[in-house]
Amino acid sequence: MSDIYVSEAKPQNIMQAYKMAILDAKKAADFDAEIAAYRRVIDYCRNTTECRKDTSVRRQVLLRWAYEKIAEAYWHKKDKNHALNFFESSFNFARNRQEQNSTLEKMGEIYWETDAMDKWFDVREKMVGNLSPQDKRAAYLVLAREAVEEQQAIDYLEQALQAVSGENGPLDERMQSILDISDQLMTLYRLRKDNANLQRLENLSERVEQLRKKISLH
Repeated sequence: MSDIYVSEAKPQNIMQAYKMAILDAKKAADFDAEIAAYRRVIDYCRNTTECRKDTSVRRQVLLRWAYEKIAEAYWHKKDKNHALNFFESSFNFARNRQEQNSTLEKMGEIYWETDAMDKWFDVREKMVGNLSPQDKRAAYLVLAREAVEEQQAIDYLEQALQAVSGENGPLDERMQSILDISDQLMTLYRLRKDNANLQRLENLSERVEQLRKKISLH
């Protein structure tokens, strides 16, 4: 495995290092060579004082890309442990929730492939946490449907119910969402004979229905 750059010249900044890595990766004979190409970007920044102290967006973006390229190469190699490690490093350089969720989604795919369902749900929860209030309810409902354990389904439905309060949609739609989610929860609480939570949700549903009637009279 060669450590020389295609241009046989040392990069003067991280942008040059990344461009050289792209050239090396295109000519790579296998995934190991591709990994080595992008590792040189990381090594350049680790071994260069100027790059280590650089706080620019450009440095953050290029390091994120380098870690992600390495992670994807390991993933193609079926080396999922190393892939996850480098995806985690890439996640640390994400600038916003969209970039975080992009990386989390790939990590989730690996956990799904390896039947690591607890970790898969953990990743999905982090992704939901990055969503807008309008999207959280729907995402928690999906997780509830996919839940393996009853308690897990209840927890996600409760979070979906809570998420409704943060939405800005039409009041009638929000009220219907509360009724629908409450109905699902009450079914589960009846099976558990959890009378306290059952009563709580019956009271909530009754208040929502009363409010709907008041609104319809005006």
